[in-house]
Amino acid sequence: MDIRSLQLYVALAEELHFGRAARICHVSPSAATRSIQRLEADVGATLLDRDSRRVLLTPSGKAFLAYARDAIRRWSDMRVQLDPQQSSPRGKLRLYCSVTAAYSVLASILPKVRTKYSEIEMHLSTGDQADALWRVGEGQDDLAIAAHPGGLPDDIAFLSLQHSPLVCIAPRAGCNVAEQVVPGRSVGWNRIPVIMPESGLVRTRLEQWFREQQLEPEIYAYVRGHEAIVGLVALGFGVAVVPQIVLENSPLYEQIVLHSPGPELEAFDIGLIARRRRLEDPLVRAVWQLASESH
Repeated sequence: MDIRSLQLYVALAEELHFGRAARICHVSPSAATRSIQRLEADVGATLLDRDSRRVLLTPSGKAFLAYARDAIRRWSDMRVQLDPQQSSPRGKLRLYCSVTAAYSVLASILPKVRTKYSEIEMHLSTGDQADALWRVGEGQDDLAIAAHPGGLPDDIAFLSLQHSPLVCIAPRAGCNVAEQVVPGRSVGWNRIPVIMPESGLVRTRLEQWFREQQLEPEIYAYVRGHEAIVGLVALGFGVAVVPQIVLENSPLYEQIVLHSPGPELEAFDIGLIARRRRLEDPLVRAVWQLASESH
């Protein structure tokens, strides 16, 4: 058996899911299956009870897990003793965030990571921040930058980095929507088209506010991603509520006006998200600690 097989086995024992464990170890699910089969043949015992729906550790598998973790720790310590340069974490780290977060949050962390940990290779994926918690939970990414959803599963850690108010925006001029939005007056939510997020924290908070105000807004569209929402507002299709940080980093900023008064919604608490057990990984821990020190 080799150390990579042991690392894969530990990931599988923690995730109890071949797909997630394979992604964490950067191998295909089929390769992960073959590796575990070879490991069981070497050990001479069935380590996992698995079928098409679940993966469970057998009694032998639980006993072997303690051995695997100890072997990995001893191997890591030995590498550092033989080569002091190994004390610096190296490898691939997967991070997910929105385009705005890449500009405004990651841009302040990444240069420091590259300076201090030159052997960490960052793989960045971008998309709707509403998907961040799911992607980290499913093991698709090691870290994500997103807003705190207000309630987190026990196995998810959150590191607060900055806050962003939620602001009401409207098109600047040249359309019917702009003509209906009067500064100093409340938005006529029942008659002006509203562009809503397809999912996520802003939609949840805004819908709750509508219920509290007993309003039935005219929804123009449900849109994926705050950056796209800013674009539709700039084009005059409606009004919306977005994080201020998104507006400030948008190339369409000059085509938007902030409208006040708007809904009084709790600000975004933006930070890093990771599985708690992944904080034991040297790469994840290094970036987490550096981000904490930087903010």
